[in-house]
Amino acid sequence: MAKVFQAKEDIRKSQDEIDRLQPLLETARSIAEDAEKVMKSAQESYLTVKKSCEDQYTEIERLKIPCEQLRKETNQDFEQLSPLFQAALEALNMLRKADIVEMKSYPAPPEGVKLVAILLCVLFDVPESYKEAILLLRSDNFIQQLQFLDKDNISDSAYRKLCKFVNDPETQPTVVASKSRAAEQLCLWLRGIHSYCTIYRQLQPKKQSLKEAELKIAKAESKLCEMKLRTSDLRDLLEKEIVNYKGKMKIVKGLEKKQQDFRYDSKTKYEDEE
Repeated sequence: MAKVFQAKEDIRKSQDEIDRLQPLLETARSIAEDAEKVMKSAQESYLTVKKSCEDQYTEIERLKIPCEQLRKETNQDFEQLSPLFQAALEALNMLRKADIVEMKSYPAPPEGVKLVAILLCVLFDVPESYKEAILLLRSDNFIQQLQFLDKDNISDSAYRKLCKFVNDPETQPTVVASKSRAAEQLCLWLRGIHSYCTIYRQLQPKKQSLKEAELKIAKAESKLCEMKLRTSDLRDLLEKEIVNYKGKMKIVKGLEKKQQDFRYDSKTKYEDEE
């Protein structure tokens, strides 16, 4: 009889524990459900940004294809410029000091010689006169100034005068050659500079297109870097929420196991009582 009474008492205590644990379990489940929602939200945000990151990478690769082709074409086109400038330099190499002295000695230079001299003044941005040109010719580093002329940045005004120069019958190399050997070589140099500038200017739209394409890619890559950082932050947050959710579920499982253990004890004692 005592055993029966004790068994009933134990069953009552087990049920009390089960009842006591029930609100704790419900609270734990509610907390776990909230943690699961936060985790799933973090997962959704992470996957969305990760997909955007992948799409951005694909877009950059797509942009690179025409950009690389444009870069290749631009480089090939600009390779045309080297022979043109080299031809201009070769004309300078043919200049002799004696020829330059002869050109400086004219009291009244022939028209072709004068036009060559005036155009030199234009390119070096000095007053357009034969007197000023002679001052240039007298410079100790005159040839070096010609060799290192900033040919990529010749003004529109100077270029127009170059164009007029090469089309002038008085400044054709054969005509100038009959007046002065120095003027002839300078004339050939000026025509080489004109050819270089003409091709260089024709290539500027393509060069600008390449610059814009490269800038677009650079901006896209910068955006991708920001997206990668955002993806990394969201991945860290997701991992944190997963750990948090697992921790909450561990509490739920622990409480469920305790209830289950008490139910098992009650059942065992009830069977022993019978």
